[in-house]
Amino acid sequence: MNNQLHTRSAGSLPSRWALRTYDVWGNAKDGWEVNDTRDAGEVALRIPQTRYNVGLTSLTYKCRDIGYGVESGHCFGEWTGEMDTWGKRTFKRTDDVLLYLFPDEITKEESQEFVGAAPSDRQIKRAFGVTCRIETDGDDTHIEVNRARDGYPIGEMTCVSHESLSPVRAKAEVK
Repeated sequence: MNNQLHTRSAGSLPSRWALRTYDVWGNAKDGWEVNDTRDAGEVALRIPQTRYNVGLTSLTYKCRDIGYGVESGHCFGEWTGEMDTWGKRTFKRTDDVLLYLFPDEITKEESQEFVGAAPSDRQIKRAFGVTCRIETDGDDTHIEVNRARDGYPIGEMTCVSHESLSPVRAKAEVK
């Protein structure tokens, strides 16, 4: 099961990001050192969302295997939609092994789908006002931006509208 085949566009998400730019010393040969950072304000971005693990299910089962006793386990995979002549449903694990299960043999079933979001390189470059190729590092809500050619530190951006972007979770409103 290739996870790339199990993603789907999920529209876009309004978000707000705090920007900081860097005062940098050094050169490409000897290395760069951030001397100081400056508040560069906030920017509103409508960032693309992606639905991940589409169709992926977490399954815990305990099946009766006639002549072989009871087999139990936990695995990830997807339902194929096929049913055999005895009424067992077919579950294809991520390692391509097929399980044939009666409905009462499934002890727990949970979808693993989630929606994540991230700004595109184009949006990041526009926010910082640069046209060079960039490299980014960080996590879903904090991104450090460097010039790709020589690693020159450009700045950083922090999402101020969401607790998490993978999965998407907005910040709680303060009353």
